[in-house]
Amino acid sequence: MSGEYSILDNFDKKKLVENVVLAEFDIDRGASIRCQYPLPTGEDEQHLAEMMLPDGVHNRKEDWTVFFLNRDEKVAAENLQRAKQQWEKKEFLKRNPEVAAAQAKKQELIQQRERRKVALRTEAFEALVYELNNEVEWVSKGKVWVFLFEMGRIELKDINKMDSESRYTINATAQLDYASMESLYSCTYSDSYPPLGLRLSYLEQQNHYTAQIEAMIQISNSPPNPEADLDPSLEADIPTNTPTAQVNIPCPIPDDLPPFLYCLNKVVNKSDNTVRRGAVVKALAICSRHSFVHIYRPLLILALDHIQTLSNSTEYEAALKEIYDSINNAQPSLPPSQNPKKSSLSSVYNSIMYRRLESQSKSGRAAMSNIYQTPMEVDLLLTYTPGDLSHTAANSKMKLRAPIYPIEDNIGLGEHNQISQLITRFGVQNFLTIFNAALTGKRVVFVGKHCTSEELSNCVLATISTVCPPLRGVSKRSFPYTNLANLASFLGIPGYIIGTANPIFEERKEWWDLLCNLDTNKVLDSELDKNANSKLGSSSGNIGPGSKLDVEVVEKLSSAMNGGSNSEDNVRVVMRNYVQMILDIGMNVEEFKGEAERKIAVEMNSKRTEQWKKSNTYEYYEEDLALWVKERKIEGGDVPLYVRRLRVKKDISDAEMIKMFDTFTKDISTEEQLLEFLSYMPESKGGLYPIAVSLYHSSADVRRRAAELFKRLDSISGSSSLLQGLNLFLYSGFLRQCT
Repeated sequence: MSGEYSILDNFDKKKLVENVVLAEFDIDRGASIRCQYPLPTGEDEQHLAEMMLPDGVHNRKEDWTVFFLNRDEKVAAENLQRAKQQWEKKEFLKRNPEVAAAQAKKQELIQQRERRKVALRTEAFEALVYELNNEVEWVSKGKVWVFLFEMGRIELKDINKMDSESRYTINATAQLDYASMESLYSCTYSDSYPPLGLRLSYLEQQNHYTAQIEAMIQISNSPPNPEADLDPSLEADIPTNTPTAQVNIPCPIPDDLPPFLYCLNKVVNKSDNTVRRGAVVKALAICSRHSFVHIYRPLLILALDHIQTLSNSTEYEAALKEIYDSINNAQPSLPPSQNPKKSSLSSVYNSIMYRRLESQSKSGRAAMSNIYQTPMEVDLLLTYTPGDLSHTAANSKMKLRAPIYPIEDNIGLGEHNQISQLITRFGVQNFLTIFNAALTGKRVVFVGKHCTSEELSNCVLATISTVCPPLRGVSKRSFPYTNLANLASFLGIPGYIIGTANPIFEERKEWWDLLCNLDTNKVLDSELDKNANSKLGSSSGNIGPGSKLDVEVVEKLSSAMNGGSNSEDNVRVVMRNYVQMILDIGMNVEEFKGEAERKIAVEMNSKRTEQWKKSNTYEYYEEDLALWVKERKIEGGDVPLYVRRLRVKKDISDAEMIKMFDTFTKDISTEEQLLEFLSYMPESKGGLYPIAVSLYHSSADVRRRAAELFKRLDSISGSSSLLQGLNLFLYSGFLRQCT
């Protein structure tokens, strides 16, 4: 099952938001989770904090990221168990204040002792490492990855053993020193190893390495806290296997696996001369099972401004509760004339239908929505009054617009997820290369050292939208923002699509099939090892250069990009029709003008469709097809086949035409069947024209049957506006047949 649904079904019993999470950067602990409400997500807190506090945030005032939780059942099960343990620990400490105080004291001492090991990775790069031997000769020890940890330590790992222990770890000690022997060559002295020489590739790397060493030397000169080094057991945590028995409270976390969560995160870096780091960095994330998390952007901005004024855990939890309650207490607002009709249609059918309507233009969707008397969107009215801001405009109700039938891979719609921006940045031909990689399940990496995390996230989300809909499931293999600390999270996932600010990914070609550099706007193919600009459709198992299909879509995309304010809508229509055509070819249901054209299209798409059938989206697509057959309201499969045939073929016999129109008239008698019938004829493919043009057919029998079909459509409540929407020539043909 695809998990299709309407947010209006049992609205009062559903939660719009599952969790609200606050993270911060602490100079002693690094990236850390400060508070989760109402319950822990179950995600490893260090991992969660690193997703919420992206690399380079110290260089900008604010940023946004999107991330996903509970990607599959295995991860969800692990998170469920971890969430219960986290809740048990929190409740135990809450009900045992003496233990909590002792634990807090331990943690404070640990932080002082571990100050030199801050766990916020800021940079990593390749280098050649040398050791000075007893003969005072520099001996090469091969290539290493150099990891810099902000104000903490430096680790050097073997180039081919990323998951192993570090070969060298340089800490902030009294014996630490360094010297620049020559340009791009630095020598480091410590009490743990012989003198180490590093041959770097760029002056910027040497500057960063030198600055790191100088900061560590400054730390080593600060007076230590003797108390922090007394007890070697300070790192021992409180037990988590008995607290619920001691407090005798059942865990409120259900045993059901947690849902796949879409998370929108805002991070703010606020200057503050009263703190050691000179700035306060906090991040606030809203986690929801619904894909439309982008609608909460205004609320996140307001909420994080308020949270910056708070100072303790009690206030933080109260603030997160306020956010959580205000969203989940929101009420849907629909004009009386647009209240959804009570019908026998299931939510599954409704949502599948609306996913099909997404291939319509805006006017086409509006017309169908009017016929169906069900709006596409609903206003959510909520009240958010954060603390001291309650006397301001924040006290008024906020209106957030959400889709009634969310599409699981449509994340961050509007200005924050635009396919057209992806085309503008990389060009049409490179864009098609990215699209083909996403369709066929290749590993795509967007990298931009000088870009915001929001830019990276938006590129990933836009790439998902190039194939979804009509496909789904790409978000479950996508990481809109990630870093090296999360390497293990995605390297084992086939066909991942990620955004990262770390330039290491560009150098590690074994980690990607397609690399898209946001700093240079170039697209690189790992197999070709050259700029992909030189060939149209040159990578990712797509069709050959110069094919008719790719040439046609280039022309359509170029035209759509010139559509002014409608450009994004036009581009999405072009891409959805293009994807659907490729899928139909792969499923052997696409109609062509002739056999020769069919053979060429199948042959040129064979590699692409074969690779698509190995991806996760193919499995979901088969599920959706089976569900559509089960839920559709027009019996049999002839109607969509006949519509495609009328749209493409020119040499249909009179007898076959009569058979088609008789089938249409027989099978379409209800509003639900009408809507389904219209979904097969999007405006972008001519709308009703392939049917209406038969009003001027050379055969009188065909003309009469075409008119009978339109009379049937006209007799169905609300459909007359469709007939009046025909151009004057076609409508005159209908009226002539009616006399």
